[in-house]
Amino acid sequence: KDEGLLDNAKKTKGKTKAEIKEKTESILRQVMENNIDIRGGNAKPEITDLLVFQLFFLPYTLSSYLYWYVSWIIAHNIRGLPLSDDEKLYLIRKYMKKGVTQFEALEASSKEEFIKQDLWIKEKFDAWAKEKEEEQKKQLAENARYKAYRRHVKNHGTGRMTFDDS
Repeated sequence: KDEGLLDNAKKTKGKTKAEIKEKTESILRQVMENNIDIRGGNAKPEITDLLVFQLFFLPYTLSSYLYWYVSWIIAHNIRGLPLSDDEKLYLIRKYMKKGVTQFEALEASSKEEFIKQDLWIKEKFDAWAKEKEEEQKKQLAENARYKAYRRHVKNHGTGRMTFDDS
């Protein structure tokens, strides 16, 4: 509706419900294809994702990782150079235990906020993570659906998966 593609009042006269539904579904599909960014496990596979290519490029990948790791140790542990923003974001991503595509999907403003809060420092990150966890527990405690789920688990136990065919 924001883009002006769905004008239900003007164009629906004289059409059946099936035609209207088909038209709206095609418009929604088109909007979703244009706006959704699918990466990670759901992205289109590339030829370099095949195991054969991964094994072929393994020596190069290992050597480039080793070079990067040694240069990191020399630059930051030995020479004591300050971290760049990309390096800070790498440490934050590593502490969050997120993949590259997951972390890239975060908004730029939240990444800037991470840097402002000095989350690349492990102690500050741990305090921030604990605070976020407490906040999430508080939200779950107030959520009616979560309360109902907890009551169900308390009364009936968790669902059990069995492979017994008898």
